[in-house]
Amino acid sequence: MEEANRAETIRRIFAAYLANDRKFVESAFSDDFRFISPYDNAINKLTYFERCWKGSDWIDRHELEKIVVDGDQAFVTYRCVAKGGRAFRNTEFFVFDGDKVKRTTSISARHTRTAYLSGIRIETADVVSSPHGEERGFAR
Repeated sequence: MEEANRAETIRRIFAAYLANDRKFVESAFSDDFRFISPYDNAINKLTYFERCWKGSDWIDRHELEKIVVDGDQAFVTYRCVAKGGRAFRNTEFFVFDGDKVKRTTSISARHTRTAYLSGIRIETADVVSSPHGEERGFAR
């Protein structure tokens, strides 16, 4: 798969999340998909959808700020703007196996005020709860 196609797959996954298009996201993930975050330790595809796919009705938009693809790996930094105007930034690391996403790691900078990842500055501030009950570091 070409790097441009991987970047497009990432864009389509974010768009599908906002559209609640679970079918597309399921098809973009490999059967042995794993998700890692400060709250999730390499959970499988089924557990990801049970835990993390609770709807996007609280999100106004995702602003994809940077997608960097290097072979089978990619970083995406995005700003998530909630309805009502609050926002947070996050960076996710994708690993592809062919045309499928094999692993996604959500890199949270919530424990630090400023983090740098591949030259990208990530700032976080107050931690608040999202409608899903998880804490998020919202940008000031």
